[in-house]
Amino acid sequence: MKRVIKIFVGLILSVMVVLVIAALIFLIYLNPFSADGPFTGEPRENCNQLENPAQVFLINSDNKIEIYERTGDDPAPTVLLRKNDKNIKWCVYADAHSEVYSIEFHRYGSWWIFGTKVEGIVNWTYGHEWTGWYLSPFGGLRKYYYDW
Repeated sequence: MKRVIKIFVGLILSVMVVLVIAALIFLIYLNPFSADGPFTGEPRENCNQLENPAQVFLINSDNKIEIYERTGDDPAPTVLLRKNDKNIKWCVYADAHSEVYSIEFHRYGSWWIFGTKVEGIVNWTYGHEWTGWYLSPFGGLRKYYYDW
């Protein structure tokens, strides 16, 4: 009986350690601690009419992010996610409650449960800084951060 209790206690402790490690990975992956945000962007209308993106960044075989520079009265550059079937999943002005001049993406990583993290450089009020955009596993925009 004592042996069964020891095995059970060991199993419970092992599960707790795994859960703590998973929680830490989740927090670090989804919540940069020194960054401004989270931001969700200001939804933009008429995104199908945009032409000549400043950057087209392929995320995987199904999605690409397009960045359009500010023009006229735009509050910030436009960022959108386009599916391979040409449908737009989301389209936002990448505002941050301050001036945002340009964005350029450089890399991405996908995690099965957490979704996709796209990283790059933003030129904004505080200079050229890191930006991280977090997408759901199905391509929805969760949030983004600008670091300074």
